[in-house]
Amino acid sequence: MRDQAVGQPDVRSLALAEPTQHVRYRWIVGLTLASLGMWMATQTPLQVMLAVQLQDITPRHKVVALGVVTGIGAISSALATPVVGALSDRTAHGGRQGRFSGRRHPWTLVMVVLAAACMVLLAKQATVLGVALLWLLFSAFQNGEFASLSAAIPDHVPVRQRATVSGWVGMPIALGLVLGSILFVDVLDQDLVTGYVILAVLMALLALPFVLFTPDPPLSPEDREPFSWRQVASSYWISPREYPDFGWAWLTRFLASLSIAMGTLYLLYFLRDAVHYPRLLHRGRLGADHAGAAEGPGPGQGPRHHQHRHRVPGRHRRGHRGAPRLAGRLSGPVRRDRGGSRRGLDRGLADQERPLSARAGLRASRAYRGGRPSGGRMGRLGGTGGRRGPDHMAGTA
Repeated sequence: MRDQAVGQPDVRSLALAEPTQHVRYRWIVGLTLASLGMWMATQTPLQVMLAVQLQDITPRHKVVALGVVTGIGAISSALATPVVGALSDRTAHGGRQGRFSGRRHPWTLVMVVLAAACMVLLAKQATVLGVALLWLLFSAFQNGEFASLSAAIPDHVPVRQRATVSGWVGMPIALGLVLGSILFVDVLDQDLVTGYVILAVLMALLALPFVLFTPDPPLSPEDREPFSWRQVASSYWISPREYPDFGWAWLTRFLASLSIAMGTLYLLYFLRDAVHYPRLLHRGRLGADHAGAAEGPGPGQGPRHHQHRHRVPGRHRRGHRGAPRLAGRLSGPVRRDRGGSRRGLDRGLADQERPLSARAGLRASRAYRGGRPSGGRMGRLGGTGGRRGPDHMAGTA
């Protein structure tokens, strides 16, 4: 933005001036990192963590509970984004100069801190009401951050560079889901409290470089438009007849987002309860182990190797914990069990050209162990209960 001051004597007008100079790579990297932290903290709970948490709270009503919680969050998001955007458009600090004297960065910092606090509190909730309330607040604050980060592109990026910058900023939507799911399932072994806390910390830390080290020109008080709730309410409707390009862009993006949500929101429950993916994977591995044992030792393999193949199924009866190394999840579909023996059956079941969200669901489903207690936080809508097991799973839709 410093380059844009050339030929513009009024520095305060930079907040409303049309950008003409390309932004630098470090600016793009800062915005991309802030977006990555935000989407990791948003997409990972939507895909995996909320489903696991509600499974622990109310096993018999988890499907309805997940729909209610995510629906409330969606309504909160739709209401919060235009409001925070309108407030940030009109934020002025008079004659004060400083790092946080601009329109966007103060809102980004406040929203990310509040969203991270809600996520930390969400980790300890043991009722559907508590989860719904905290997810409502988190969705509002997260979309407030999204509004301020999105406004940075038209504020700073010239038209001829916006496609490139938008591509980099949009990439973390999918990347955040994959990285967050790997972190929660493979690294943290589905520890909900630790997962929520780490995502909250990453959300705040990744936003700091953009907030602290990129410019944010202040708005002059005389250039500030008065705030009106009626004007904010009217911003929810833009006539597709008057603006057909916007109408088609909104419709196609809405349909794409709707189709993705319909196919992925209940993916974890579908893989566990309808497909019984962990059970199928377990049987397939046992079958492959027995088939390999029946073939006998190969050339150069002695009795000790043959006995080792017979001992492998016992390991799988204790449960499959997933790959111990993060790089193994990213490099290919071949997995290792606890003893280090390679298994190729996952090659056809797990990661062959599936959408990123489906891979995240498969990771969570694969790491699930039916008889594992979940930190003692089990129960129904408002109480507590026993362990999570096959009986609870059978009662779900």
